[in-house]
Amino acid sequence: MAKTKRGVIIYKSYSFVDKDPVIDMVRTAVEDSSLTYRDIKDKGGPSPTCLSRWFDGNTRRPQFCTIMSAYRAVGGDVILKSPSGMELKLPGKPVKPKAKKNKSVQTEGNLMYLR
Repeated sequence: MAKTKRGVIIYKSYSFVDKDPVIDMVRTAVEDSSLTYRDIKDKGGPSPTCLSRWFDGNTRRPQFCTIMSAYRAVGGDVILKSPSGMELKLPGKPVKPKAKKNKSVQTEGNLMYLR
């Protein structure tokens, strides 16, 4: 049987030595906004502990959703750009799905029936 390789995939086009470069971008945005970490949390960003771990701690690769929430809390916006030049602006607020009408729910024990 062939052995599968295990480990971290390192992409040549996205290499960094210490931390992900997006952390530096967010740090600059936070410094330019002159908001405290608590103010950023109150505006929907990550916790002050999370921010301090990004900037001063040992977090190397933060998740995209927390980066996006921090960047938007300080007044930034995230736009994705494809290689062909097409831009996609991510929505600012989550859209609530509309409630579907004319459906009733009946339960019997652990079963649920939609009609």
